[in-house]
Order: sequence, then structure tokens, then C-alpha cells
Amino acid sequence: MNNIEKGHQFEAPIEERGKELPWDAEKEITKDDWQAMKSELEHYRKIGGWGGFSSQAMEMKIINPEIDLNLDEKDWEGMKWMLEFYRKRDRDNRVEGNLEDFTKQAMEMKIINSETELNLDTKTWQGMKNELEGHRKEIDLLRHFLPRQAMRMKILSPEIDLNLDEKDWQKMKDGLEDRRKQGNWWDFCSRAMEMKILDPEVELNLDEKAWQGMKDGLAFHRKGHNWLHFSHQAMGMKILASPRVKIPPEGGLEVE
Repeated sequence: MNNIEKGHQFEAPIEERGKELPWDAEKEITKDDWQAMKSELEHYRKIGGWGGFSSQAMEMKIINPEIDLNLDEKDWEGMKWMLEFYRKRDRDNRVEGNLEDFTKQAMEMKIINSETELNLDTKTWQGMKNELEGHRKEIDLLRHFLPRQAMRMKILSPEIDLNLDEKDWQKMKDGLEDRRKQGNWWDFCSRAMEMKILDPEVELNLDEKAWQGMKDGLAFHRKGHNWLHFSHQAMGMKILASPRVKIPPEGGLEVE
């Protein structure tokens, strides 16, 4: 699977660009949904839950790139504090260089604003690579999070060589199929999204049953007022339905 090393942008063929999307965020996300997501963001802001705040903000930004999140200096200070907390905690309290939470936080901030200074030094990158290698060795397909860590690192640095070989890709596909068979559409959506960002031309077999399962999952989160999960799944579906996914040279993510 070499497409991820050849470029970081995918555009559907001209004959496909006018086709109706299998899921359209502009049509499917209601005003009430947006108000609920904004309230969720405000909740995290008020309690200083900057990890949840950055996740919610990133997801909303991908669902609607034109949205104004009203991020002020205090918000950015909070997210940067969370980033440094993860950097220090992972180095002090876990295996040195195991930076999973740090990588997640850094990716979210990069997507919100690609010009964000994250101080990704050599030691930090080595920690993220150690995390990647740990997932590469995982045997349990349901705990095989290689595509998640790889996606985050690729968004932070599009030119990074992740050394994803055919064995890695086969394991990712096997994990996706396991989730499909189990009807675990939440994890299926997340895994498929990660794989598409790594290689927009990868074959995911998103058939009618898969889309219906993801739509039902979204409706379940809406009904249960679980807006953090709702936002995450809506973001994943937006990426999977998009005819154009791009990691710009400076990092971050653009979704049409």
C-alpha cells in the first residue's frame, strides 16, 4: 500500500464529483444538533476540561470548516496546558516516550489551527514512534490501534515515513472486517476513517449495510444526548463520505 507515500490529497474522478453523497453533513446535522454540540463545547470550557474541549472543537471544525468556535487566548492556553500535561505525565508515569494521549491532543490542536506551535522535538517524536511500534506488535485485532496512532502522526507531519507495509495494511483490514461482522459501527466508523486519512484510495467496502449501521449509531447518540460521541461519529462519516480529503504540507486536515 504505497499511496500514502505518494501524496496526501485525494480527489474523486470528475464523473463522481456530481454524485449525491452517501451521507451529507449539511443536510443531516440539524440546528438542534449544532446547538447541542456548542453547549457541549461550552461545558468543557467552563469546567476546564481541555482534553474534551479540544476533541469537541476539532470534530465540529471538521464537520463544518466554516464554523466560528470563538476560541480565545484562554482556550488556547488551556489546550496547551493539557498538551504539556500529557507530555510530562507520559514521560514521568508510564514507559518513557509513550505519548499516545499527547499525540491525540497535538493532532486535535493541529487540525483546529495548522499554525499552532506544538514543540515537537526529537524526544517527543521518538516517543510517538515508540507508541506506533507498540501498536504494530499487538496481536488482538480489537486492540490493534496502529491506524489510529499512524493517522495522528501523519496529520502532524505529512512527510513522515510510517513504514506501513502490506502486513500492517492487512491487519488493519482484518480489524475493520471484525468490527463489521460484530455490527460495532462506532469502532467501524473510526477505523475506516483512520484508514482513509492514511490512504484515501484504500478500499473500505462501504456498502449500504455499513452506512445504515453508522446512521443508526448516529441516531442512537443523538437520542441519548451523547454529544461527544455524536460529534465523533458525525466527523467520521463526513470524512468517509467526502470526495476530497487532504493533509496540507504544514499538517492538519482538510475535508471537502
